[in-house]
Amino acid sequence: MVEGGSFNITNTLKPTNQDVVVAFLPAENTVKYTYTVNKDNVNFKTETINKKQITNIILKDTGTYKISVKTYNKEGKETTIESGIYTIDKELPVITVNQKNIQIKKGEILPDNLINATDNYSKNLEITNNLDTLNLNEIGHKTLTYTVVDEAGNKTTQDININVLSGSVLLYAINAIVVIGIVLLLFVIAKIYKNFKLVKRIEPFVIDSHKNKELSLADKTIIWYQNLLSKWRPSFEKSVFATKYSKKLEKYTAVSTNKTGMDIFISKVVFSILLLIL
Repeated sequence: MVEGGSFNITNTLKPTNQDVVVAFLPAENTVKYTYTVNKDNVNFKTETINKKQITNIILKDTGTYKISVKTYNKEGKETTIESGIYTIDKELPVITVNQKNIQIKKGEILPDNLINATDNYSKNLEITNNLDTLNLNEIGHKTLTYTVVDEAGNKTTQDININVLSGSVLLYAINAIVVIGIVLLLFVIAKIYKNFKLVKRIEPFVIDSHKNKELSLADKTIIWYQNLLSKWRPSFEKSVFATKYSKKLEKYTAVSTNKTGMDIFISKVVFSILLLIL
């Protein structure tokens, strides 16, 4: 027996998620003793025992504990006994998900760094998942489960939803986005063209000193487009179908415009070809 007494458990080698019961065994000639429990470097509990008896000190809550005991024998001699460190960790690790829902193409590899894991005590966390059990070559919904365990044995799980799509579905989605973008772009171009037509109509009434003598990019584009229509016109005028269809369009042309049915027909054809090229 150590002078003054001893502990049955001197410390915890690593954090534990269980209650720790530390028994103090006073020496044979002890008449009284006072023990103090410090939790996270703060006085947590102090108690005096006025006789020689074993005392069980129960540590329950998450924290870092240390016990100090002062014993007194029959001669009044004081002896101090210090314990080691007892670490109790009952808090679960925390998993932060970077992507809760993922869509991938069949056979595609999942992105890296899907989660981050932290813990209040442990720095070396055990991180596992069930990726090996998932068939990412099969279309459908999959659940990827991450499990994190700290040194004390506390465990946390987190699910990530994976939707495996066929390559064709992804391609259709991409094509749809591209088509929508092209339509919006053509709409903007049409609005700009309309505004330039308005400018051309009022330009004769603008004071000469305010006119811009240089052609803008938009003006050059319009001239290029009009020249393109002129080059194609002879070929279309030889077509019976184009001639008949243009005559039908003439009755829909506005009185205020100088366009003929053939002009409208050629514009529609060229515009459609440019759209297909885009």
